[in-house]
Order: sequence, then C-alpha cells, then structure tokens
Amino acid sequence: MHSQGPIVVDGHSLTKEQIIAVARGNAKVVLDEETRSKLQTLWEEFQKAVEEKIEEANVLALQHKEGSLSKKEFGIKLKQKMIYGVTTGFGAMKTAYAKTQEDAKKLQKNLILSHSSGVGERLNGETVRAAMLLRANTLASGYCGVRLQVVDRLIDLLNNDILPVVPAQGSVGASGDLAPLAHLALGIIGEGPITYKGEEFYCLEALKGKYPNEFDNIPSTFDLSYKEGLALINGTTVMTAIATLAYWDAKHLLDWADSIGAITLDALLGSTRAFDEVVYTVYHHEGAKESARNILSMVQGSFLVNQYDSVHDPYSLRCIPQLHGSARDALDFIGKQLDRHLNSVTDDPLFFSLGEVSSHPPFDGLNDRYCFEEGHFHGAPIGHIMDLLSIIIADLGAMSERRTQMLLDENHNRGLPSCLIDNPDNINSGYMIAQYTAAALVSENKSLSHPASVDSVPTSANTEDHVSMGMIAARKARKVVDNVYNVFGIELLCSTEALSY
Repeated sequence: MHSQGPIVVDGHSLTKEQIIAVARGNAKVVLDEETRSKLQTLWEEFQKAVEEKIEEANVLALQHKEGSLSKKEFGIKLKQKMIYGVTTGFGAMKTAYAKTQEDAKKLQKNLILSHSSGVGERLNGETVRAAMLLRANTLASGYCGVRLQVVDRLIDLLNNDILPVVPAQGSVGASGDLAPLAHLALGIIGEGPITYKGEEFYCLEALKGKYPNEFDNIPSTFDLSYKEGLALINGTTVMTAIATLAYWDAKHLLDWADSIGAITLDALLGSTRAFDEVVYTVYHHEGAKESARNILSMVQGSFLVNQYDSVHDPYSLRCIPQLHGSARDALDFIGKQLDRHLNSVTDDPLFFSLGEVSSHPPFDGLNDRYCFEEGHFHGAPIGHIMDLLSIIIADLGAMSERRTQMLLDENHNRGLPSCLIDNPDNINSGYMIAQYTAAALVSENKSLSHPASVDSVPTSANTEDHVSMGMIAARKARKVVDNVYNVFGIELLCSTEALSY
C-alpha cells in the first residue's frame, strides 16, 4: 500500500497502488515541479502553432475564393493546416474549421456541453477520484496540448474532495469515455453538478455560496483554451479507473478464495494428495503451484483432512489449484496490461515537440507536422482484460457455490447434518437459502460474463465504425467481483458452521 506523503503526478509513473491510495484513502496529490515547468513551455509552443494554423487556413480560403487555388488544391493544402478537434469540428463534422481564435476556444466549451449526455446511476466517489487522478496524469504527460492550469484545476478539486457528478452509462469506448468524461469536465469548469462531503450542489458556485471563504483559491468557473475541452474528454480514463478498482479487489479475492477453499476442504474431510508438491513438478502453471502451497499450509496439522474413505474428492475440492491458479495467472497478465495502460496517453490528437518529430520523421512527408491523429483512445486494451476478469472471477464463484452446496447436501457432505442444522423436528431450514443466494449470484455472473468487447455499434455517422465497449466491460467486471465476494462470504459462513460439528 502507499506510504505516507502525497502522490506526485508526472505523467509517466502512476501506479495501481497510488490510484487506490487516492481513490480510497484520500491521499493528497501534487504535480511534479519539473513537469510543471515542462507543461508551461510546451503550451507556449502549441499555442503559437495553433494560431499560425488558423491564420494559414484563412489565407488558403481567401486564395480559393479569389480563384488562385482549385477546389482540390484547396482541400489538400487545408488538410495540412487543420488540427483535428482544435481548429476543426469533431467526428462527422471534422471537415469544418474554425476561422478565428475565439471560435476555436468556444468550440472547446461547446464540446463539453454537447457531449454531457450520459444516463443511469452515478459513479461512486472512489471511481470519480480515480478518474480525476488518471486524467491529471494523462494531461501532465505534456502530449495533450493543455495549459498547466488545467492540471492544477483537476488536482485542486481532487484534493478538496470536490467531485463532479458522473453518470455511469453512455460510453461505447470509441474516442474513449466521451460522455462520462464530459460530465467530469462539466463539473471541473464549473458548469455541472458536483458533490462535497456527500452533499450535492448544482455547480461549484453553489458550493462556494454555502461555504464562503473556504474555497477562495478555486475559481467558480474555468475557461478553456485550444484543445482543452477535447483533452479533458478524449481517452479511456473512466473505464481504466473502474478496471483498476476491479482488479485490486479481484487480486485480494484470490487470497480469500484459497483460504475459504482450505476451510471447506477441512470441513469435508478432503484429501490433500491433490495439493502435494510432487504433483506440481509436472504441472507447469505457477498460479496453481501457489494456490496448492497456500492450501496445504493452511490445513497442515489438521486432524480432519484425509479422514474420508472416498477414492477422490469432487472437482470443486480436488481441482481448486487448477482453477484458482489459472485465475492467478490470468490476473497477473491483467495487472501487467493495466500497468502499461495507466501511463499510456490515450488522448487524440497528440502534440509532440518539434524536436521529437524531427527525430521520428513522419511518413506523410509533411515536415511541419507536430500534431498527430491516432487511435490510442480505442478502449480495446481495457475491454479485453475486463472481459477476461469477468470470466475468471465468475468461474471462481461458480466453483465456490458448488462447495457450498456440497456442505449443505447430506448426500454429499460426509456426515454433516442436512443444511448444517440439527433439526430433529424439521422446523428449521438452516442454511438452505444461503445457497440459493449464491446460486442467484453465480447465475447473474454468467450473464455479466458475456464479453462486451466482441460487440460494436458504429457511431458518429460511421466514422467511429468499430468501438470497444470497454466501459461496459469494466462496469460488468466490477459487478462480477462484488458478487463473488458475497458468494465466498456464503461459503465461509457455511464452512465455518460445518467445522463447529
């Protein structure tokens, strides 16, 4: 877990542990001083370039109007002077361009207002906090073309626990999480609802009205400059926030899985032969070896294990290392993919210094290029690993429910009373319905584990013709993990009750 002291944001070294510390521990955040200086320098270069491009585009338009440029020549040359989402419209309207600097700035606020179209239940506070930290880290990279003040604004609100209200539904994971991030940005610029200490306010100005003099250092509104609206909403930030929280809980759930499985093995007089070290000398899966070691260490010295005369145990006991271990190995992969993604810049377009461009020449022959449209905002990396997380955690829950059923069924629980209750007068159903709840959760998880990332509904007049549904995958994974915590809680309830006999 995070040590004492603030989290230092620099755009390239954020960790899962730091996200958890901010999201759940309210750790304070500061911007790295070297990064602060770099952002100021890069912004000045970017601002100059944008204003030059607007002026050059207007010159081309005048030449075309006067007839010195053909329509085709005008189109080709204009394309070279346009910066997507900065001097142009968005999506299907990308061919329209801003004719003045003021129009280019207004475009950014209008983008936030038009994209705030999410619906459904609100993201909880820890998710919003994680998203704000992730977005601050992305903007601090220096590749998003924003002023230092934008990053400071995010960090100031986060440190004061002023959180925008963000609906959970509305992202298809195409240009990232446009709708949820637009709602996040709406609160940041002072135009949308926010919460403070659990209380909701229509906007930041309303909060400051209730707490006069408490937030004097935070202006009620925040004006956006070139690219800043797009930089706030274009990226996989919200799905990554949810994914990180889901991963963190799943990681700890795996240790619970082994521990509770060991209790059930003990309560059902199970055999330890399936966990012996020698059998894993020919089974080359590290996760399985770890789970087998965990369980053997926990039942060591027990007088209950190996006391039943069955040839071997049902698979829900005998194959615990194989299933739990496979989940461990898959979770290790998911964690590594998350680490790569936390500090990946998923904005579009990206701004590079002229020095960086000169050391990596573009293939399009445009020597004055410094701003590149790419596809880093596509949520496939998160969608894929969250669909995998749903599957492996749902399977853990399915095996747990089978062990719970074995504990309750007098035909299979090896001498324990039916439903784990002494019931000579048949007036107590014991733990029967606890298993019903586990069964309901396991069944729900089967539906939730259908992969979201294999679906795509094209958006933006078919410009975004393949989308990731990464946000949906992350939300489903989070729900599956929560469900399996309860499934394992039910097994723990029943297995410890069984030990009392």
